[in-house]
Amino acid sequence: MVMKVELSGVSVKLGDRMVLRDVSLSVPSGAFLAVLGPSGSGKTTLLHAIAGFIPLESGTIAFDERIASQTGYRLPPEEREVGVVFQSFALWPHMTVEEHITFPLRQRRRRRFRTALGEEGILRRTIGKYLPHKTQSKPKENSAVETIEREVEKLLKLTELLPFRKRFPSELSGGQKQRVVFARALAASNKLLLLDEPFSHLDAPLRATMQLELAKLHRTTGSTVIFVTHDREEALALADLVAVIKDGHVVQIGPPDEVYLRPNSPFVATFVAGAALVPGTWRERWFAPLGYVGNEVWEGTCISPAFREAGYFPVRPEEWLLRKQPPGIPVRIVRRAYEGRTVRLTVELAATEVHHDKRRANGREATDWPLRQTSFDLFVSPQKFRDICTEPGQIRYISLEEKRSTNMPPCTG
Repeated sequence: MVMKVELSGVSVKLGDRMVLRDVSLSVPSGAFLAVLGPSGSGKTTLLHAIAGFIPLESGTIAFDERIASQTGYRLPPEEREVGVVFQSFALWPHMTVEEHITFPLRQRRRRRFRTALGEEGILRRTIGKYLPHKTQSKPKENSAVETIEREVEKLLKLTELLPFRKRFPSELSGGQKQRVVFARALAASNKLLLLDEPFSHLDAPLRATMQLELAKLHRTTGSTVIFVTHDREEALALADLVAVIKDGHVVQIGPPDEVYLRPNSPFVATFVAGAALVPGTWRERWFAPLGYVGNEVWEGTCISPAFREAGYFPVRPEEWLLRKQPPGIPVRIVRRAYEGRTVRLTVELAATEVHHDKRRANGREATDWPLRQTSFDLFVSPQKFRDICTEPGQIRYISLEEKRSTNMPPCTG
């Protein structure tokens, strides 16, 4: 049975600093929640509060409507039935793969045994040591050992670690170590898994492989997963729900496509979608971008009111179209970087009127109006960029594609 997690008004204070502020969210049973935010935003503290490692200043944390933490009360971590994957592997060098998985299973059995036995049972078991003819604990112990062995075997198969069961951590690759960590967490509990940036120390190819492994484990076990990361692509690819956190506040939570396509603030637009915030003027639902050459205005029915108040329009990288001539926003190409499937252009806004007879400075046209610098991922072939000669210093026009609105899901707000 998987676990539902609910946080209501959770605040956490570490020393003199309030790290989490009035955090409320609900994670349905079996869901995969990614907590996404920059360094220092409170992601790891949130995970530690759910795990029971730190007390709450205010609010409540409940598992299946059972209070696990509140002001003045904290259920011990070992009694919460959660599996935790830390940022580092945290493997014990003297234990084999098999022993790493066996350890939490034995701890779970001992806790259940103590709970079921109670004080009276403990007294009887103590007396039973001196009355061998009245105790029948041996067959039960053998049965428990067999059960643990079956569970270990199952987890080894699930994580594809059977050939490595007798190896020590020093004999494993990075991917194999990561699988051991997953298996150990599932041995502790398959109800709720808490993962604190588990892939941050892996190289890019191995990271992609382990993301697939985690997705497969979630699909197979059906566990509730809370996954902390600062990598937006990782969060969007893996999660059912994404919670964006900033300065200890959850600023937006929703399905990945909703958070990406419908950001509720400039911070979410830039951090999650890598959007450029184009300055301009709002007139009801219409936006006139600053410096635009031409008569085009942009329709913003689905844009959050926060952008109207700030005087910006968010434009995601894939929405830009590069043109040689107007209409569009004149930009100066500052840097061109070939990245395989993408070409990243770093541009700055140029003056509204571009005079090609202006004096050149360091081989580039001078400009008195470099307002901002933004990187755009343009998903087109490198050959196309070579054809239009996008070299640093050249002036080009960028605009939204005309079909932009047809590529987006209907507005629900």
